[in-house]
Amino acid sequence: MGELEKEIEDTEVLIFELENAISDPEIASDYSKMSEKCKELEEAKTALDQKMDEWAELSDQLS
Repeated sequence: MGELEKEIEDTEVLIFELENAISDPEIASDYSKMSEKCKELEEAKTALDQKMDEWAELSDQLS
């Protein structure tokens, strides 16, 4: 479960970094870069949701 918690933390950091990148005027003004970062952000959020579901399931099994 420790490894999963680390993956969750890493994914949360990635989401934070992508959100900051999207707010960068240089990226925001470039459609191609913005589109790429938004896609990465969507994928990271989906991955985080899956990891959180997995963590909740493991947590229930340990209870």
